[in-house]
Amino acid sequence: MLLQTLYQACDSANVDASGVCSAPIWVQVPTLIPCLSLADGAEIAVAILTLWALAWGIRSVVDSIHVN
Repeated sequence: MLLQTLYQACDSANVDASGVCSAPIWVQVPTLIPCLSLADGAEIAVAILTLWALAWGIRSVVDSIHVN
């Protein structure tokens, strides 16, 4: 089980004139890389590898045209 780090925050609509939060909420810490399922990660990996292979193929064709 993955432990989640939570921190207390306040929606700007819940801050009164003196700056006190009337209804604090607990939210997850934002991350640079979102949590992905195995299927989502595999889908992204396949897309990256497909683009890489396509670029390599195009480069190979262009190089073979320039050699001849």
